[in-house]
Amino acid sequence: MKLELPRRDFFIRQDPDYEFCEYLRSKGKFILKEVVKEIKKLDPESKIDYNILYDRISVWEGQRFIKSNNIATLGGPKYEYYFSEAALKILDRYKPSETHKI
Repeated sequence: MKLELPRRDFFIRQDPDYEFCEYLRSKGKFILKEVVKEIKKLDPESKIDYNILYDRISVWEGQRFIKSNNIATLGGPKYEYYFSEAALKILDRYKPSETHKI
């Protein structure tokens, strides 16, 4: 069973899906390193790295979510798109149970 993925504009919406972001955060070290690799494929000149990206995941009132405006500060609106595309590719590649083992 594959993880149900959000719409492609997930990271741009104002009402992010907290459960999905919680999943990203809980698997952060693995998932976000893979996301960085995918972003580098989309934009080889990118200065993004794991630490910068991980810092953009915020905690607010106990709910974990990704602030799209923080993602955009990495290099403009294109990074919202890059991050969204990369995250969806990575999450589509792994079943939650497989990711959990890592």
